Amino acid sequence: MTDPAAEVIADELLYLTGRAIALGDFDMFKVHFMLPQILESLDGEEIMQTEHDLRRRFDAVQAHIKENDVADLVRSIVSSEFIDADTIGSTHVSKALKEDGTPVGPPFPTYSVIRRTRDGWKILRTHVVLLKNSIHEGYLASPPNGHDQAP
Repeated sequence: MTDPAAEVIADELLYLTGRAIALGDFDMFKVHFMLPQILESLDGEEIMQTEHDLRRRFDAVQAHIKENDVADLVRSIVSSEFIDADTIGSTHVSKALKEDGTPVGPPFPTYSVIRRTRDGWKILRTHVVLLKNSIHEGYLASPPNGHDQAP
C-alpha cells in the first residue's frame, strides 16, 4: 500500500540521491542523510557515525559502479507509507544497467526509514536485501580504510 504524499517525498529523495550517485557528487549526496546513518543487510549492520564514514561508503559504491560498468541505476518506489507524522517507511527496487541497457545482476529491494528534520526529509536507516554471491554484494563491500561495524 502506498500513501501518495509519502511516495512524493520518498521519490524526491530517490531522485536527488540518485543524481548525486550518477554525478559522483558526495556533497550533493550527504545532505539527504542523517547521522548516525544505519545500513543493514543480510550480513549485519553498519553504523556510520560521521560524515567521513558516510563518505567511505559513498566511495565504495562509486568504485563498485565503475568496476562493473554501471551506466545507470534505475530505482523505483514500490511502497511508501507514513509510520507517524514525521516518519516514512519506503521500499524501492534498484536495477543497475550497462550503457546498452543490459542488466548488471538482478534487481534488488531496499527499505528506507525517512525522517522529517528541521532541514527537511532525510534518510535515517536503510535495509538492502542482496542475494548471496550477487554481483551487487560489492555495494556493501568494505569501503577503503575499513568501516565501523556494529557488534
